[in-house]
Amino acid sequence: MAKKSLKKQFKEAQQEPKQLVVGGIIFLVAILLLVFSFIGEKTPLRVNNSTSETKVTKTAEKPAVVAEKTKTEVVSQAPVASKENMKTPENTEETVAEKEIVEVEPQNVVVNFTATLEKNFTFQIFYTEEADEGYAENKSVKQAGTLGTRTYSIVLPVGHISGFRLDYGENPGQVSIRDIKLVGSQTADLNNFSEYDTNQMENININEDGSLSFTSEGYDPYMAHKTKL
Repeated sequence: MAKKSLKKQFKEAQQEPKQLVVGGIIFLVAILLLVFSFIGEKTPLRVNNSTSETKVTKTAEKPAVVAEKTKTEVVSQAPVASKENMKTPENTEETVAEKEIVEVEPQNVVVNFTATLEKNFTFQIFYTEEADEGYAENKSVKQAGTLGTRTYSIVLPVGHISGFRLDYGENPGQVSIRDIKLVGSQTADLNNFSEYDTNQMENININEDGSLSFTSEGYDPYMAHKTKL
């Protein structure tokens, strides 16, 4: 029995270092698992922090966007309000009243007349601004004349004239003219044909309707008002 106990003790003594080694290995593995678990817990915590920061940043930005939208809406609504005010009945009545009161005064002399032509040619109106001034090309206005009867309105680039001459182009043929008047900034009735000097105008006749008819095959037919306007 004593021998067996010694053998057992010897075997147990041999197994103790192995157990210590295994125990040490188990202890190291446990420590490593704890370390890894600790590192693993830290990593998601950082991710959560960054996520929370991002959420906070986005939440902080949203009010600024809302504020900008609100400001834009207020600005865009301002003109609408003013337009509605402009359409009120009171403002409408004031506008109508102003249109009835205001009268636009023309700033230019306008020559009106009615003519009947047997062919197309170009009228040319010469004018002077001073009593002792002669007619010149730089103070004239041309107007195309068309076959048939038509009323013409020729605007002169001045506010007052002293002399008036109406040229009938070149070789106009049969012409009838009436109701020669100045309107606009200066008014005058120029339909008294006895007040004109004529050139290269033949078969002159004053008709019952007050028109003047004549024929001409000259290169420079015209009639010039004798007196200054």
